[in-house]
Amino acid sequence: MSRRAAAGALVALLALSCRSLPATSPAGGSTGTVPLQVVHRAARSASGALTPAAAAGLADGAALAAFPEQLPLDAWAAIARGRGPIVLIAEPPGGAIAEAVVDRLRAAAAGRLVVVCDSPADIEAKELREAAVVLVVSPAWTDGAVAPDPQRVAAEIAQRGGARPRLVVADLTTVQIGQETWPADQIVAGTDPARVGLVTEFVLAARAARALPDAAAIAKRRGLPEEAAHWEVAVIAD
Repeated sequence: MSRRAAAGALVALLALSCRSLPATSPAGGSTGTVPLQVVHRAARSASGALTPAAAAGLADGAALAAFPEQLPLDAWAAIARGRGPIVLIAEPPGGAIAEAVVDRLRAAAAGRLVVVCDSPADIEAKELREAAVVLVVSPAWTDGAVAPDPQRVAAEIAQRGGARPRLVVADLTTVQIGQETWPADQIVAGTDPARVGLVTEFVLAARAARALPDAAAIAKRRGLPEEAAHWEVAVIAD
């Protein structure tokens, strides 16, 4: 995956803080807490459809948000590690990024069960407690709010006894903002649902208002410190 720091108008519109990312990273074991916004510059076919290659590239970018010191295949293996089932909660179901994520999880599962469901309520609490959970939401901007919100869905997982998801992804490839359908061709990913929710809200609110919202105020509303309003931006160029 080709990665570089976004610049100019992209940073002004979409990010409060942008740090350069290396082209490749050595294998390692650290887990990233800073969300990563990945924008794809060549995501669409001539017909305007999101290509499978673009969806796979964005999914790999999401995995690097969780394990930034690893290569994508190693990052997926780290996300899937364990003895219990692997559970992908995709709300709503059927998105291209969710499909790419489940393909990667199945490849990394080493024969373990991979369960795909639409909601935390769709899986038994015991199975959820034992699982490696990955959350993918495909939100819209509805009545001035992100829906579904990754922070809310993660709270539902916790209420059912599940651990915090190992990877949280907001699929922003095609977003409904009021009456507008926005082909944003990007994802936001990380290991902290509140921080992923913060960046997602910032991006969608900026698009809806055509102006930069107050990221620090969003952080405070989500129970985060002001310094949480920082994230990294990467671009897939081809």
